[in-house]
Amino acid sequence: GHIVRNWKVRWFVLLQDKLLYYKIEGGKKEPSPKGRILLDGCTITCPCLEYENRPLLIKLKTKTNTDYFLECCSREERDSWALDITGAIHAGHPVQVQELHRMKNSFKLLENISLHHIVERMCDSSTGMKLTRNLEQGNRYKETFTGSALVDWLISNSFAVSRFEAVTLASMLMEENFVKPVGARSTEATRYSDLSEQFLDDSTALYMF
Repeated sequence: GHIVRNWKVRWFVLLQDKLLYYKIEGGKKEPSPKGRILLDGCTITCPCLEYENRPLLIKLKTKTNTDYFLECCSREERDSWALDITGAIHAGHPVQVQELHRMKNSFKLLENISLHHIVERMCDSSTGMKLTRNLEQGNRYKETFTGSALVDWLISNSFAVSRFEAVTLASMLMEENFVKPVGARSTEATRYSDLSEQFLDDSTALYMF
């Protein structure tokens, strides 16, 4: 496939039917846009895993099959942009907008996949979740992973097709004690009664097996 080598910094402005991008000179965006991405018929991939050393990518494919790769500064920024762009893509289709809001509560596991199978894959030494040391509020935690890292992994391994589904699936894993919250931020979220709100898709929320 095509490899992007000349990455450029751009200032983006999201409108209802298009994404405008501007050149930046002297720390300020130029008054006129450099180009635009028409969102009608566009598909979005987030996270985009085509570049191993760039985990914060969003991929947009237009209906004319032109690919755009947008790299963000953090997972939170990437996920926020992806959600807003997805909303803009479906803005003219009320049924699809309703489906986006309903997805989180309607997710079901595939019939041939169990939570135990997912956990086995997560624990695989070569392709599973990468466990690291993390620091939160002065406390050090060994062999942990972040909420957003688990969401990325579930999507990249085809256990979920959206971040909504992945968060719900992660909450199910936590409810069955396969995944445990670690630290104040993730533990505090468990006070919510809604299953879909118990797990945090956040790079500062820590979890462990």
